[in-house]
Amino acid sequence: MEGPEIIERYRVEIDELEARRDFSGANRKRIEMHKALRAAGVSGDIGMSRYQREKHAQRLKRAGCSAEEIAKAMEVSVSEVRSLIKGASR
Repeated sequence: MEGPEIIERYRVEIDELEARRDFSGANRKRIEMHKALRAAGVSGDIGMSRYQREKHAQRLKRAGCSAEEIAKAMEVSVSEVRSLIKGASR
């Protein structure tokens, strides 16, 4: 499974849990999503430095994710993702 497919699958489940106000369940799903991304060769972004987030965004981009999908997965704005990708290419 590719990066965008993993993100979309977990995103739906996380959104449903948050709609039911099950925030601890949503956080568990987020952790599962990051583990699945790491297993697919794309590392997670939990507790990362700016440099690590730049590299993570760049890896997701290479895995075929759009800036919008990356922003959703990392829970940041699209402009922040673009900034991270630009920073990683320096």
